Amino acid sequence: MKVRLIDVAKKAGVSIATVSIVLNDPDTPRITQKTKDKVMAVVKELKYVPNAAARSLVTNKSRTIGLIIPDIENPFFSTLAKIIEQRCRAEKFVMIMMNTLEDHKNDPGIIRSLRQRSVDGMIIAPSSQTFNDDKEIKEVLNNLDVPFVLVDRMLHDFPVNQVYFNNKTGEYLATKYLIENGHRKIGFISTQNYAMTGFYRHLGYLKAIEEAGIPVNESYIKHGDYTTETGYQFAKELYESGVTAIACANDMIAFGVRKRLVEMGVRVPEDVSLVGYDNLNLNDYLDRGLSSVDQDITKMAHHAVDILMNALEGNEEIVEVMLEPTLKIRNSVKNMHQGAL
Repeated sequence: MKVRLIDVAKKAGVSIATVSIVLNDPDTPRITQKTKDKVMAVVKELKYVPNAAARSLVTNKSRTIGLIIPDIENPFFSTLAKIIEQRCRAEKFVMIMMNTLEDHKNDPGIIRSLRQRSVDGMIIAPSSQTFNDDKEIKEVLNNLDVPFVLVDRMLHDFPVNQVYFNNKTGEYLATKYLIENGHRKIGFISTQNYAMTGFYRHLGYLKAIEEAGIPVNESYIKHGDYTTETGYQFAKELYESGVTAIACANDMIAFGVRKRLVEMGVRVPEDVSLVGYDNLNLNDYLDRGLSSVDQDITKMAHHAVDILMNALEGNEEIVEVMLEPTLKIRNSVKNMHQGAL
């Protein structure tokens, strides 16, 4: 037989209202600690499970967080989702995740859909195109009546809670490392510049090239998507153009490049050096590994949840956190004078 609220009240010798207050507002000063302990002991003894829907009607809180990510197939975002979900669980929240399929037209509708599910707050990684076409999503977010945090990708001139990495610095580090190892003909494969991350990573590549006094060769720069297909598509063309190294704006692109080069009988790093971005766990299992820009996903995830939890507790201060990436060096870059590094 299902245990009801009235059963807990009778067993504890208190009113139904008292049990409800203890369960929904455990820190309330209206109930003595002795009574709280007695009620919770009975709850445990009877194995009473509060009805979440009923509780939300009382507290106006669902203890549910909505997470929106652009691409569940991208290991970067699946890892981010896993860490956020674990943290939400630790905070006694349930997480609902939705995937926009990297289509900015889906973002506004998904945000509205999550709000209709009475989430208390949201963590949102916008689709790539929102950086260039953000009018509708800004309107939706401005009208949102629950706290939210943008993660990994920001929007133009939009002061809201957000956590992201310094993408320009990340690609600058990768390209500079190639230059320091004697490379001057360096290809670059990224997403379209309508993606915020791709835009700034492109700037980082250009900064390193120009800083070294190397003429910018537009034929060395390719734009597609953050997918293995994009890397696979451009690898042959770049290799045949004479580049000695290829900097990729994410590891998925680098994996595609590597696959195509292997099919062509081209060796990494002996024939072409390769650097990725995101430092996915898969890199440790590749032959010789892949040097890659590391973004501490765990740190970013925890920052996002911390900011959201503080906002749910009433903190109205806008918090913007820009994290600095590092370069994880493995054996995918050839020193043009000394061999492979």
